[in-house]
Amino acid sequence: MLLISSLSAFQGARSLYGRAKLELERAVLGQGGIVLRPGLVFGVGAGGLFAAMVRALSRRSLAPMVGGGSQRLFVTHDEHLSALVGAVVTGRIDADRPLFAAHEAPTTMRAIAEQIARAHGLRLTVIPVPSPLVYLGLRSAEIAGVPLPFRSDSLLSLLNPIPLDEVSALARSPVEFPRLAPELWLS
Repeated sequence: MLLISSLSAFQGARSLYGRAKLELERAVLGQGGIVLRPGLVFGVGAGGLFAAMVRALSRRSLAPMVGGGSQRLFVTHDEHLSALVGAVVTGRIDADRPLFAAHEAPTTMRAIAEQIARAHGLRLTVIPVPSPLVYLGLRSAEIAGVPLPFRSDSLLSLLNPIPLDEVSALARSPVEFPRLAPELWLS
């Protein structure tokens, strides 16, 4: 049994997503399964938050960012994550606690956005937006039933990342994950 979880899953997580993933991890580990904790997944054709950032930042250089984009993130290259999954499925890797599945050095939302903009020949201009204002706007839209590409619960995960001591306590993968680099995500 294999669960691809998230670095949003940790004791004390503020988001429902992180708490739900942590409960799933406990169930999988209790059954002798293996848990992988990737960070922000990037790569050619990647989806999710990274794809949304690429779409937005490839067309314009003005970017409103919660708190100026100082949020700490770890990045996970999709092909390396696939290699790790393959190693687990074929029995070459075993672990009794979650495996860290990301590049060892954290980066920031702003640094990721700047790299995306540069790769598209743009110079990023960040407009800092207060996090309480963004959270209120997202919650209001959710309550009103307005579909948005980003949820208030996702913002909680972004603003309250896994503590670094918990990252250090995760099992380490024999698969080394690269830093975010344009040649790994531009098609």
